[in-house]
Amino acid sequence: MALNRIGHAICILGLSAIYAHQAPAQDRPLAFNTFGLPGAIDTPSAESLPDGTLMFTTFVMDRTWRGSLTFQALPRVSVTFRYSEVDDLDWRSTFGTGLRDRSLDVHFRLLDEGHHTPALAIGLRDFLGTGSYSSEYIVASKTVTPNLRASVGLGWGELATHGGFSNPLGVLSGRFRDRPGGFTGLGGQVEGQRFFRGDAALFGSVEYDLSPDLTLLAEYSSFAYRSEGLGQTRNSPFNVGFRYRLSDTTTLSGAIMQGQQAALTANFALNPRVPPAQGVRVTAPAPVLLRPRPEGQTTWPVDWTGQRTAYETALTESWAPVFVEEGMRLGSVDLEDRRAILRVENLRHEILTRAIGRTARISTYGLPPSIDEIVVIATANGLDGTAVVLDRAALEAYEFALDGPERILAQTRFEDALTYVGGSQYWQPLWPDRPAFAWSLGPYLDLSYFDPSSLVRADAGVKLGLSYRFAENLSVNMDATQRVVGNIAKGSIGPASPGYPRVRTNSLLYSSSSPVIQRATLDYTFRPAPDYYGRLSFGWLERMYAGASAELLWAPADSPLALGVEVNALRQRDPESRLGVNDLRITSWHASGYYSFGDGFHAQLDLGRYLAGDLGGTLTLEREFANGIRVGAFATLTDMPFEVFGEGSFDKGITVTIPMATLLGTPTRATNTTAINSITRDGGARVNIANRLYPNIRDVRANALRRTWGAVLQ
Repeated sequence: MALNRIGHAICILGLSAIYAHQAPAQDRPLAFNTFGLPGAIDTPSAESLPDGTLMFTTFVMDRTWRGSLTFQALPRVSVTFRYSEVDDLDWRSTFGTGLRDRSLDVHFRLLDEGHHTPALAIGLRDFLGTGSYSSEYIVASKTVTPNLRASVGLGWGELATHGGFSNPLGVLSGRFRDRPGGFTGLGGQVEGQRFFRGDAALFGSVEYDLSPDLTLLAEYSSFAYRSEGLGQTRNSPFNVGFRYRLSDTTTLSGAIMQGQQAALTANFALNPRVPPAQGVRVTAPAPVLLRPRPEGQTTWPVDWTGQRTAYETALTESWAPVFVEEGMRLGSVDLEDRRAILRVENLRHEILTRAIGRTARISTYGLPPSIDEIVVIATANGLDGTAVVLDRAALEAYEFALDGPERILAQTRFEDALTYVGGSQYWQPLWPDRPAFAWSLGPYLDLSYFDPSSLVRADAGVKLGLSYRFAENLSVNMDATQRVVGNIAKGSIGPASPGYPRVRTNSLLYSSSSPVIQRATLDYTFRPAPDYYGRLSFGWLERMYAGASAELLWAPADSPLALGVEVNALRQRDPESRLGVNDLRITSWHASGYYSFGDGFHAQLDLGRYLAGDLGGTLTLEREFANGIRVGAFATLTDMPFEVFGEGSFDKGITVTIPMATLLGTPTRATNTTAINSITRDGGARVNIANRLYPNIRDVRANALRRTWGAVLQ
């Protein structure tokens, strides 16, 4: 176990080599404590990281290991998810011989530091967990000299387990003097009635920069480590240590805790606002070809229209290979007297507006001079999305202007694609150069978190993907896997939810060493009317469920709001058979709302019936950065009682999506998504559909295109 924990630290340090030049130099080493929160060693401070920063922290001390993920969600608000392991606690029968704890923190900076005033912050530690580290605090921090910073605070709960005294908030109400409840082992419930109640205690810290990279640390800690069984044996409330900057993104800290134990902490930061290394390297685009001025006329003549069809065919044939070189596929070219309409599929570029801009540039090499508007329709999974209507004169005038993208955007319209392609696109023929049959073969990695006996389990092997398209929006798709190594199947099957069918707690039964058909579906997408999108899927939808799925989405091109409904008629698959099903029949449905608040903030609310028959809703909040990195959190509450749901009380988790372009430095649409949620239970479970509509069209909507419009001239 100790070697595994040291391995976590080494992995984090190794990641820093990739991002060694990912962020601009900091004035001083990153200041995060052993809990992944702003602070010195154990105690918090009132500081914050730059907005949007992701911080990964691993802490090792004797029998204790903690791993934390902190996200600076807003300039003043940071959120931390933590997993802790403590060995050999035979006195805590809930966890056998050890503690396996998940917790969530929030840290809010109330006031910024001024010339004479300190920064002030308030925080909740482990407010959504089992309560092992449950505490609240108010802390002030001040820069005393350029090299010296000091923090002092007042803590409650576990931050008042040493040196505690009567709660000063008792003068406001007698209820603040007592702290109700305690360790439950169930977790997942916000115990708001405990906040800032019971005894309080003072804590404080000082940080001194010995050099630009080395900081000395000392603190008086009111945290007695009761969860680790050390509350009665600590030698001292003082902790001393150092923090050393290995790179602009990585720090290593060491400390002597409680006067008796050595500890090691590693922090790795990723700022989604800053590109890695040298950024994404792309080839220079072709310049806009200027039209010759009309001689003796105010507009260009349209005498070419007598050969319209021949013109369209010639342009399609000559442009098609150019688009392939640019990482795009040209579907069709339609010409009107003063407008050109191009349907394009983005195959390579991680930013869609770059593909749209390059489409417009290429089109200037061949379009008749009378064409004043260039309409680019980006397609996704056979669906025509938003039509981007570009003014050709604006492209010509502002291509090299410092504020060129903004000036071009001011003269650009975003409309529904059906306005230009006409009719309901029920059946789109294959694009000229797209083969009907496609396949892929490569490695896969499946991760399972928070098994009672292991933090992470994994399976790795080979994945085969097959696809046959009858039309652009009608296809058969199959994914099959062969596990080579792994231990997911050795995990523990979760307890059943009394009164409810096993819809996810038996998922380990579906981890097989034999070849497995994960998905085999007939998928049909269509546009029934302007602003509407549709999907039908039939077959083996995912590893655990087969059946039929239907979805309808209302998503106006230039609206932040989208609404959808999905209905699924399902049969649970037989884990012992590749294609067989068992007797469990399920009907699930959801009504969904999606809203973009601007500046990359998105919300999704799903209300309906889940796989176990429980009724409720899921709220998802996500922040997306201009480079495509997304960080989100979700929570599901249904009418399934907490005690029936089991440990965790309700389903919740976080997701981090990182485009591979930010790692590789070259354009690619591939992404890597890590989802970390509580132990899999039956409550709040949904069927996994591979091609739900909103994720497919989200990037081709007007609000997403505006956010990344700066890439239109790249």
